[in-house]
Amino acid sequence: MRQYRLFPMPDLAELPQLLRLYPQLRGLNVTIPHKQAVLPYLDELSAEAADIGAVNCIAIDANTGRLRGYNTDVLGFAHTLQPLLRPQHRHALVLGTGGAARAVAYVLRQYNISHCFVSRSLPPDMPPASHVLQFSLDAPPCLTYAHLQAAMLPPEGLILINTTPLGMYPHTHTLPPLPYEAINGNYLCYDLVYNPSPSLFLQTAALQGAVCQDGLAMLYRQADEAERIWLGE
Repeated sequence: MRQYRLFPMPDLAELPQLLRLYPQLRGLNVTIPHKQAVLPYLDELSAEAADIGAVNCIAIDANTGRLRGYNTDVLGFAHTLQPLLRPQHRHALVLGTGGAARAVAYVLRQYNISHCFVSRSLPPDMPPASHVLQFSLDAPPCLTYAHLQAAMLPPEGLILINTTPLGMYPHTHTLPPLPYEAINGNYLCYDLVYNPSPSLFLQTAALQGAVCQDGLAMLYRQADEAERIWLGE
């Protein structure tokens, strides 16, 4: 009989002990904030996961116990973003710089959508953006929320993608600090948060006329792919 169980793990150093306690495990999902930190615990990575530098799905070999990391966020995001794209959606702001943000950026590159990251602080592995909005496919810069002004958001539209836990239950009163007054009907706002649905980010963007998509369909699609990996189908 198959079971899907939750294993809260504040410290990833507990992972080897978990695997010893549950030798029957055949796979694991990895959530925020461990999608990048889990990499040193794995024996191998899929090509996509290696390129992204983040894992949200682990397959455990029943014979050898080897751990292989995958990123099913890629498939989930790609399949749910594509039907929403319109000609004006040539550039995107990716809110956050963690593992989910890197999976999102991987998909944006596939769709030839140049992008810029936005974060509270500048990560050391990303080039800083100037005080004008800059987009790139291969080396996207990072801008801080403090420097993002309404005048930077073009009226012809952008894709805004929240990859952070801002707005997720139980902190439903939070949202990314954006100049929402500059958003209009040309904007596509996608929130990877799915509890609650819609998040405060999407509620606020919808009031400005934006097309909005929550993360529930992405959750279902990436879960289907994870099950396929675990069952070898």
